Amino acid sequence: MKTQLSHYRISLVCRLLNVSRSGYYAWLNRPAKSTVLTGHIKKQYWYHKARLGAPSLVHDARDKSYHVSERTISRVLQHLGLRSKAARKFKYKTDSGSGH
Repeated sequence: MKTQLSHYRISLVCRLLNVSRSGYYAWLNRPAKSTVLTGHIKKQYWYHKARLGAPSLVHDARDKSYHVSERTISRVLQHLGLRSKAARKFKYKTDSGSGH
């Protein structure tokens, strides 16, 4: 949309894209998504050995004073291509060949 503004008026471009002018200006002034948050999520994900998903990572992010929702963290994880893996279950080792 920014590239078209050099050729067309804002009102025309907004009408063609079915976007309100106020919505466009709100989007224009909105801060970019934080790469610091993405780095924090990635660091916590690998710190916990890729076992935590979005619901658990929300608590870590909120402890570091990031105001994010579970959905936001889920989207960041999807964008990075990270998925949590289930922890291995504990199995008792039985040695049936010991002859006891």
